[in-house]
Amino acid sequence: ERFPDLVTVHDDNQEILDKADIIFITVLPEQASTVLKSLKFDPKRHDLVSLVSTAKLDDLVNDSGLDASRVSKMICLPSIASHQGVCLHCCPTPNPLLTSMFRRVSGVVTLKSEKEMEAAMVSTCIMGPVYGIMRESRDWLLRHTSLSPQEASYLMIQQYIGAVQDAERDCETNPHRLDDLIEEQTAGGLNEQALANLEQLGGLEAQRRVMDATVSRIRGETDGSIGG
Repeated sequence: ERFPDLVTVHDDNQEILDKADIIFITVLPEQASTVLKSLKFDPKRHDLVSLVSTAKLDDLVNDSGLDASRVSKMICLPSIASHQGVCLHCCPTPNPLLTSMFRRVSGVVTLKSEKEMEAAMVSTCIMGPVYGIMRESRDWLLRHTSLSPQEASYLMIQQYIGAVQDAERDCETNPHRLDDLIEEQTAGGLNEQALANLEQLGGLEAQRRVMDATVSRIRGETDGSIGG
């Protein structure tokens, strides 16, 4: 309805395959195998990209009948719709066409294996902790100032936006951008001390443990909980 001149809707999945070269599967995990097996792919024409987070490449290959070089997995957050953020693309066989297309949408990081993909997926799970820290910071402001909830929320969100935009600058060409920002902090200043205090209190170690627990859940090794 929003893009009537660009998007067409079909009742028959096979009809979609017959009219397209790149196929994205976005069904529920329990539906993926049945849907793929019901379709006839052209092994010389079709590339399959799965957005089913739990799907395995081997299963996608077997169910579609395509060569492994034409099958990949992709994960992206809702912000991609507004050309923000970055998508993860697990593509063991390089596919310049897909890489170029995803870069035009927003950005892409290509992973060579499912194990790498699972680790990189942890980066998509930082929203919860970040929002939690922002909310705690907002509530601290409400306790210590006369700011309204709207003003406190606006202040904290804008401060985070500014920090992220500063970090984003040169990040594609400078792999040490985050290290540089920390190094640039005023010696003995408030930011340097705040980071040191956070580390002293175990904040950074806690983040490492959270990331370890998250990837263990993604890989099906644990339920992701951290015991007392």
